[in-house]
Amino acid sequence: MKWLFATPTRAIEALSCVLMLGFALALIVDGRMLALPDYRGFTDRWYLVLGFTVVGLICLQCLLRKTKHSLFCSGYSMILAALGWAIVGAQFALSYPPLTFGQVGYTILSLFSLLAGLYNLKQSSKERGDGSMGHP
Repeated sequence: MKWLFATPTRAIEALSCVLMLGFALALIVDGRMLALPDYRGFTDRWYLVLGFTVVGLICLQCLLRKTKHSLFCSGYSMILAALGWAIVGAQFALSYPPLTFGQVGYTILSLFSLLAGLYNLKQSSKERGDGSMGHP
C-alpha cells in the first residue's frame, strides 16, 4: 500500500481539495447548472456550496502544513471529502442512463480519498507511537 499512498497521498489531497473548491465556486457563480439532466439529483445548491467550501478549506489548510496534528486533521478531512464525493457520485447515479463521468469518476475519487484519509490516520498514529487513531 506504500507505493500507492506514500507520496501520492498529497496529490490525492490536492486534487480533492481543488475539485471541492472548484465545484463550490461553480455553484456560487452559476447555479443554473443544477437544471441540467445530469444534475437532477442535486436539490439545494447552498448545502453543497457550504459543505464543499468548508471541507475543501480544511483540506487545504491541512495540506499546507506539515505537523503531526495536520496529518491527523488531514486524515479526517479526507474521510469527510470521501463522504462528499460519494454523495456526489450517488446523486449523479440518479441520472443513469447513460453512464457518465459523474457516476464513475466521483465514486473512484471517493474511494481514493477514503484510502488516503485512512493512510494519513495510520501514519499519524505511528508518529505519535500510541497505535490509536484518536485525537493526538
